[in-house]
Amino acid sequence: MKGKLLAGKGISTIKGEKINAMIMYNKGKEYIAASILLNQHQKNQSFVQLQLLLQGFEIILKGILLHHDYNKHRKKLKKYGHDLIKLTKKVKQIKPYNSVLDKEFSEHLSYLNQQYTNTNLRYGSLLDVFIDPNTIDVTKVTENIKQLIDVFDKVNDNAA
Repeated sequence: MKGKLLAGKGISTIKGEKINAMIMYNKGKEYIAASILLNQHQKNQSFVQLQLLLQGFEIILKGILLHHDYNKHRKKLKKYGHDLIKLTKKVKQIKPYNSVLDKEFSEHLSYLNQQYTNTNLRYGSLLDVFIDPNTIDVTKVTENIKQLIDVFDKVNDNAA
């Protein structure tokens, strides 16, 4: 058995759970960074850029939930699915994040969430034919995502 990693039915440590949650959270930030870079490179907003932004946001929300209470949320992540509204509601129940994700944010997120959960941003769809991605205002969503990241990083001393 030399050279093979064997895993048993161990119980994760709190430190291991926090590390796992931070890995997820940081991957979400990387998706958002990729979205920003793509947008700067193209000089225009695209559906791929929106997909990256929202995928990053989803992963950040899930990372925050796991960081807050790993055991409570780990098994529920599949139930939450890719629904950003559901995930946002869960994160809004946690202080201090409840003050960042306001009602106006949820209203702006609603249309984007519909397109994201229906995979219209990821794959070719009629959206590509009839909607110019530059007409979709993501300013409020982007601002709130940045605020959420700032609050999480400040609270968890994770500024990078």
